[in-house]
Amino acid sequence: MIKSVNKNNNHHVVHQFESVSELFNYLKVTPRRATADKVSEKDDEYWTGSKDLQSAYDLLLGGDMELYKEFIKGKDLKMEKQFSQFTPKRRTKYDIVGGFVDVPSYLVGVPTCMINRDKQLIKSKVLNLAINIGVSSGVSAEKMRALGTRYLQIIELLEKVGYRCNLYIASVSREGRERYICLTRIKTDKEPLNLKKCVFPMIHPSMFRRVMFNWFEKCELADTHSTDFTQYGYGCPIHDQEEVKQIIKNDLNKDYIVWGFQNCDYDKVGVDKILEELKNKYGITIGENN
Repeated sequence: MIKSVNKNNNHHVVHQFESVSELFNYLKVTPRRATADKVSEKDDEYWTGSKDLQSAYDLLLGGDMELYKEFIKGKDLKMEKQFSQFTPKRRTKYDIVGGFVDVPSYLVGVPTCMINRDKQLIKSKVLNLAINIGVSSGVSAEKMRALGTRYLQIIELLEKVGYRCNLYIASVSREGRERYICLTRIKTDKEPLNLKKCVFPMIHPSMFRRVMFNWFEKCELADTHSTDFTQYGYGCPIHDQEEVKQIIKNDLNKDYIVWGFQNCDYDKVGVDKILEELKNKYGITIGENN
């Protein structure tokens, strides 16, 4: 775990965990502050999407198969079809040696009757992505699931066409001059995208409203002389993702593409809009020249 607390007197608390297991182990052994509220254990399944905090941890560590099935059903199939042409395909090559035999050719004595199949090789580019899942209390669980589904579909698409993603879940809250940032990596650029592993932290409302709230209740206070910020609604989500990006860069010396849930009109934030932002803001395109 990497910690940055009040670096350069900036009143920031930043924790970075390299896996969900590392996050869980921290929360398991760290006591809740005596002054902190206990909203992470609130009995509100409609708002959080889970019956209790332990259920959320079980889904985080073990995967959420029901949510995975919902993700598959909720994908933008039109966009999938549109960009399928850019996915590397297996190429078939006929030769005198190979792993499979083309029986009709073999029977008539064609020497190049053996079949080899290989994937088209592409040069991978690494992207650092941080998904800021923090939202205000008025954002419905349904909207959180809808936005998470679209962001995860984009990441799946990027991986299919050759990008490799370091993927972090970010939770960012402000209270006056204080900032509380928790980054948890759910995928490295060295491993393939495991959708079943990513659906809970990316899509489920409990990742923020239970797991991250539990972190808010246990992390250090940015200003030990101030009133505990959890007494006032766990702070406010930061709308400006550029601010989140700059905080991470200043405190952890890392550059991330930051996407956020707060202040998004989920009826208008389609996969095409996200792709347009990637192109215009970061020069990232999905196509022949990516």
